[in-house]
Amino acid sequence: MAWQAGENVGPYRIIGQLGQGGMATVYKAYHPQLDRYVAIKVMHEAFQEDDAFIARFEREAKIVARLEHPHIVPVYGYDRYEGQPYLVMKYIEGKTLKHFLKNGPLPLEEILRIMTAVADALNYAHKQGVLHRDIKPSNIMIADDGTPYLTDFGLARIAQAGESTLSQDMLLGTPHYISPEQARGEQNLDGRTDIYSFGIVLYELVVGRVPFSADTPYAIIHDHIYTPLPLPTRVNPNIPEAVETVLLKALAKSPKDRFESANALMQAFKKAVETSNLTELDIDRVRAAEISLAKLREETNKEIEAGYRTPTPSPIPAAYATPIPMQTQLEYLPYKHGRKWLLGGVVLFLTLCVLSMVVVVGALENFNRLEELDAARQPPITDGPAAEPPIDEPPSDVDFSYDNIPQLSVQEARALVNDYPDEPVPYLALANAYWERGGDAAKNAARAALREGGILAAGEEILFAGTAARLADENGQVADALAYYTITHTIAKEQDKLSAEIEDETLAYAYDHADDIESMEVIGGIISAVIGTDEVIDGREISNSPVLRVAAVRAAIMRGRNLSAERTLRRIMADEALDEAVIQLLNGELALHTDNAEEGLTILNQLTEDESAPEWVRVRATELIESTGE
Repeated sequence: MAWQAGENVGPYRIIGQLGQGGMATVYKAYHPQLDRYVAIKVMHEAFQEDDAFIARFEREAKIVARLEHPHIVPVYGYDRYEGQPYLVMKYIEGKTLKHFLKNGPLPLEEILRIMTAVADALNYAHKQGVLHRDIKPSNIMIADDGTPYLTDFGLARIAQAGESTLSQDMLLGTPHYISPEQARGEQNLDGRTDIYSFGIVLYELVVGRVPFSADTPYAIIHDHIYTPLPLPTRVNPNIPEAVETVLLKALAKSPKDRFESANALMQAFKKAVETSNLTELDIDRVRAAEISLAKLREETNKEIEAGYRTPTPSPIPAAYATPIPMQTQLEYLPYKHGRKWLLGGVVLFLTLCVLSMVVVVGALENFNRLEELDAARQPPITDGPAAEPPIDEPPSDVDFSYDNIPQLSVQEARALVNDYPDEPVPYLALANAYWERGGDAAKNAARAALREGGILAAGEEILFAGTAARLADENGQVADALAYYTITHTIAKEQDKLSAEIEDETLAYAYDHADDIESMEVIGGIISAVIGTDEVIDGREISNSPVLRVAAVRAAIMRGRNLSAERTLRRIMADEALDEAVIQLLNGELALHTDNAEEGLTILNQLTEDESAPEWVRVRATELIESTGE
């Protein structure tokens, strides 16, 4: 439930909402006793039932709170309000670096000033053993007095311990700025992963654009891992070679070839600027870089289409040469589609907060195994390993109805996608084939396939998502099934097509499989992976989804967290977010697990006799009564 202006949260009085994301909402608040304004970041209530998430949240709050630096937004404390955990931070009047870049490129002097401050903050955090993991312009705040701040250490980890409490299906970081090792899902990261992201921001500021951009997050991640950096001097001939050399070292694919610290990077950058007699940057560099990078991508695509081979990497100065694994068998699915996965004809945007601007596309720790995504287009490599065997021809009698998803091998399904790239059903068949194969890499590949298919399913979004949910369930992928059922329900509601059949199927599944889900955070991650970062379901719609709410309450009941279940149920009732019969089913089951078993049986017996209640509700009520022996 959203907090309202004037509401008291502990000692703080809510002034208003500052931002809304997929996992958190940020409010401006006032502390009367200390006479100061603060920013409060509160997790959405869907996550308060997840004990692992709460424990990690509290641990990270302690980590961030110990960071004291003039260019790091300080955390004053953390607490819970009605079960919802929140962080209290310094309220800064200002705008993000991303906001300033929208108004045009920064002058060189300003770039040096801002990035020196950010580098110093990052250097300090690394000495404390804390990684940021999400360096990007929207996490660099410029106060009204000009002071730069590095914000959102919500992804922080104890670096020297190599600790990772996230599910292996989770990948944190924004695709345009993510490091190759983070994109691969490696666990033992160090400060050099932040150096890479910092280097991408510096590249963007100096050259004019980020080096890698594509239609999907997955394609961008692929480029970070495998594609050579577009040379700054090719993108913008006015960039001095000395500056280019610094950027190449900062953005080396291998961490061992990068600068050891952000301060060392900035010292080298300043020296390069000085020795090159660089005093200003081209004011039109953003447009020039956009044209140059588009031309470079077009040239690369033509090479691939004409020669069926991966382009040769651009030369890198010997002093900073970085080995680049070019003989990968990975290419991505056909990312030429421009249509969006429409939700009621409206594209809604999700701005992630504590796990802000998170791209969750799977751990990808076995990224090299994803060659199946388009190995059919990969050529023989003369100096490398033997080429892939020919891929089977797709079946000739293909039925593209959602009622008859072909049962194919991965190779057959991939061939079908290649032959019919504009049909959504082949992507369902490919996802099904990956799920049948099994394994973490295959799960990630299935989600990538469904993301592509969903883009094509304009006008059929509900049917596509519902079919994906049923296929996931048939393959024992409960978390994915619940994620797709949540998407199905949300899209149907947005398009005003929420039929009784959809409502019953989605809620019944959430009720029956609630205890099989490790955490609601995992579901949010899968949804983000499938929907993507540019055209996503509104965060409030997902976090307040009746499907997830039913799952959260049922999971709390089955795990003995009765107070939590009762608190969430009260919110649901206040929001009138669920059918009364479903609420009574949950109320009755909760009563059975407390001292009100008699009241619970009364509620459940009434449900079994209520002909207006959904059939699945009456069936579950009967099963609960029978389980008591009454």
